[in-house]
Amino acid sequence: MSRKAEILTGIVDRLAGLKPDTIKTINYQTIKLAFSDFQDWELPVIQLIDAGESVTHEMGRARKEWDIGLEIVLKSTEEGVVRQQDLFDLQNLVELELWQDPNLGIPGVIDMKYLGSQSDLAMVKPYFFVRIDFQVRYYDALLSKC
Repeated sequence: MSRKAEILTGIVDRLAGLKPDTIKTINYQTIKLAFSDFQDWELPVIQLIDAGESVTHEMGRARKEWDIGLEIVLKSTEEGVVRQQDLFDLQNLVELELWQDPNLGIPGVIDMKYLGSQSDLAMVKPYFFVRIDFQVRYYDALLSKC
């Protein structure tokens, strides 16, 4: 398993504690670009998006900084309207789950660095989202084994 796959699995395992009461779906294999592509039964959903990586060579190993965007998507329904507080509460739950163990219990992972967040209640109604940007910093082998 690649190091990135191992890290994503660690993140998904950590967030799985929120399912099914809070989050119904966690996407990272197939990202949906349009919120309208989600079926109602999938919502609320978390999507993990690869946002790029930088590498620093350090004497036989690589220190990598992998940026990840985490989107939380909700939808207002006849049963309930999403409010800003709902997004903030769900964002807080996700952040608490992620930052309980900032190295995800994976050898070689240094930590996860919070880069910021943004929410939007108005532009994609009836869908509402918050995006959390963070960076996973980790070491990886630079040379393959002979």
